[in-house]
Amino acid sequence: MGRVTPKRSDPNRPDSAQRTAILWTPLIVGLALGASVAAATGFWWWSTIGVLGGAAVGWVGYSRRR
Repeated sequence: MGRVTPKRSDPNRPDSAQRTAILWTPLIVGLALGASVAAATGFWWWSTIGVLGGAAVGWVGYSRRR
């Protein structure tokens, strides 16, 4: 007999892997974009703005799925 996996109670609620992707992917993209702008302009604070912007986008995406 095969292994039976329990069904999740709410199919629309993201699991931990999806939650991690929702939060970290925009943060990493924001860091990459911010670092690119920082390297092009010579102003280091663009990387900080990219990280903060990516974190904000990630949190909005996460809160919409909750």
